[in-house]
Amino acid sequence: YGSKFNYKDYVTIKDNFDKNLKNIKVEGKVDTKKIGSYPITISATDSSNNMTTKQITVNVEDISAPDLKLKKSTVSLVKGKKIDLKSYIKSCVDNKDGDLKSQVKISGSVNNKKLGKYKITYSVSDKAGNKVTKKLTVQVINSGDVADNLGIVATAKTRLGCRYVWGATGPNTFDCSGLTQWVYRKNGISIPRTSGAQKNAGT
Repeated sequence: YGSKFNYKDYVTIKDNFDKNLKNIKVEGKVDTKKIGSYPITISATDSSNNMTTKQITVNVEDISAPDLKLKKSTVSLVKGKKIDLKSYIKSCVDNKDGDLKSQVKISGSVNNKKLGKYKITYSVSDKAGNKVTKKLTVQVINSGDVADNLGIVATAKTRLGCRYVWGATGPNTFDCSGLTQWVYRKNGISIPRTSGAQKNAGT
């Protein structure tokens, strides 16, 4: 429904002699803005006047789910603060039913008094039953973590442009875990050297 119909997307026409067939006729019309079945007759004639005719039926149906977009996929929430989950819906438009933003359902909840990650699901279906879902992760953190995280990111950005070298720990060349260890050390936090050890040392 609503897309453009081009018979070339569904039909291949070849001839054993003529490489570029020009005498091709298409009879019938397809209204992609109207649900229904449309018979199309296609005929092709080669330079020797040999003609072949085929008929196809095009069924126009609403088979596309709404386009649901969220403003973010992950957000941080300071412990004790409130969150408006609806405010993270950017848009929701269906190719047939139009704007469905007000019909988006939200499942899941956030305990703003408890640290942790919370999964929120946004879902909506059009009149034809086509459904779409999107996920939002809300991480409840301590207020001090915000400043810490910003400092760590700012420190890491000072190393943009430095070359990746396996086993390097800085200050001008790094491998992945070498960079994270160096950045955290600059912010007064000690973490292990290797990525495996870092994985097991924290979250």
